[in-house]
Amino acid sequence: MRNQAKSWGWKGLAARLLLVPVMTGATASYVHAQVRPASATTPSATAPTTAAVSDPKGMVKLGYEALKLGQFDQAAEYANKAATAKGYKWGLFDDTPDGLLKDVASARGKADKAKSEQLLKDARAVYAKKATTAEERWANLEQATTLAYQAKNLHGSYAWY
Repeated sequence: MRNQAKSWGWKGLAARLLLVPVMTGATASYVHAQVRPASATTPSATAPTTAAVSDPKGMVKLGYEALKLGQFDQAAEYANKAATAKGYKWGLFDDTPDGLLKDVASARGKADKAKSEQLLKDARAVYAKKATTAEERWANLEQATTLAYQAKNLHGSYAWY
C-alpha cells in the first residue's frame, strides 16, 4: 500500500479509500442502522428513568441527566454502578464514571457554597433581630451561632489559590 501511495499521490489514495465503502454499499446499511424514531432521541424532562440499565455508557448518561436535575446522590450511584462493570473499556473521549463523579463533586460543592451563603444571611438576620427579654436574646444568639456553624461546614475551605 505504501508503494501504491507514492505512485497514486495522496489525493488518489484518499479518493480510493473513501470510494471503496461507497462502491460496496457498506455505508448505506450503516446509515439505516443509525436512524432512530424521534421519540427515542428526546430526553425525559422530569427525571431519568430508573429502569435497570446494563450498559455502563447508559448508566453514565443517566447519571449526567440526574446531575442536571440536581440529584447528586442518584448521579453518584449511577457512576458507581457503571464503574463496577467488568470487562468494559472506556474510549478516550467517552464520558467515564470518574468524570461523572468529579462533576458531581464539583456541582455538590457549588450547591453547598450557595446554601452556606443563604444560611449565613439567615444567621445574620436572626442575630440582628430585636429581642424583648434576655432569654429571647440568648435563644436568638444560639440559633444564629448554630446557623453560622452549619454555613461554615457547608462552605468548605477558604483557599487562596
